[in-house]
Amino acid sequence: MKKTLFMQTFNLNCNLLFLSTFGYLFTLISGVLKSNIEFLGQLESMNNILIYFDKIREFTFIASTFFTVLFLISILMEIIFRIEQDNLTNYFKSITATFQLRRFTSQNQQGEVQENGSLLIPTFNPVNRDFNRAANKCIVEITKNGVFVIIKIPQPQQAQKILKDMESQLKEEIASRNPDFYFSSPRRIKNYLWITGSKG
Repeated sequence: MKKTLFMQTFNLNCNLLFLSTFGYLFTLISGVLKSNIEFLGQLESMNNILIYFDKIREFTFIASTFFTVLFLISILMEIIFRIEQDNLTNYFKSITATFQLRRFTSQNQQGEVQENGSLLIPTFNPVNRDFNRAANKCIVEITKNGVFVIIKIPQPQQAQKILKDMESQLKEEIASRNPDFYFSSPRRIKNYLWITGSKG
């Protein structure tokens, strides 16, 4: 099975949106700070620092604009595809279903609490961290003809065991949210676990 356009671009779009938002916020905040510390430019030692600060702001703004343009082009391609081949509503359903499944699969990272004198220090389970890193890349695509779910398989063996133990729960969760579709058993294809649903 091959990844669709939505599957190929969803995580990329999330990253582009985050980077562009962060960049614009940095540009805005640094602009406010600059107006408040402009008087420091009168000091010769600070003048060079302010020049570098301006260059960083300018570069950040240009990079953010570039990321925003890429994000909009990617979204526009998907919207055009959905209008021509499927249904635009399914695009938004796919986004919602993806975040719902990510929340469902996420494991609690906090482990047992260790006592250090009078302090209680929570420990973090690296297996859960590895599992969450992979599971947070899962994608659900809903179309008029089917539902397609891909879950990245984590590399560590212990994290893979968590995913293996969850397979039936995952299928049940996806099927309960899409009652009009009949779902196959999860299948491993390369580095992904696929669950597909078709209309019965």
